Amino acid sequence: MAERIIKEPPQQGYITISNALQWRLQYRRIIEQAEIGNIAGVENILV
Repeated sequence: MAERIIKEPPQQGYITISNALQWRLQYRRIIEQAEIGNIAGVENILV
């Protein structure tokens, strides 16, 4: 959803995101970075 908003921003108005959605977006980003080894102290234990 965030990628879509960046690619196609709304013409006018406000965007609100729930706390739960913000948390999921950040968690996904951290996991993606852990998978490629960019964040020290975060490990992918499923490998």
